Amino acid sequence: MSWNDVRKAFKQKELTPGEKYLLISLADCRNNGTKLCFPGSAFLAEKTNYSARQVKRLIKSLHEKEIISITKKKTSGRFPSNHYSFVWDDELEDE
Repeated sequence: MSWNDVRKAFKQKELTPGEKYLLISLADCRNNGTKLCFPGSAFLAEKTNYSARQVKRLIKSLHEKEIISITKKKTSGRFPSNHYSFVWDDELEDE
């Protein structure tokens, strides 16, 4: 977990409470060293107590608001894996 990412997630404005909670949960899942974040929707549903369907809606909303970007990765398993990055990854200055 990256506390810096969690702190930046808290600072995001114009989000619904559900969007902010999911963004904080995504930030909590990010590896501080590799900067990779790729939790599944079932894992996020369990973590947040939202349904998997609601998690997918919230991820879509965060993507549309350009708070996160989504990279679809092919895996050897049945389902592709989404990797998430955050808007603050593009910022030049660290607060």
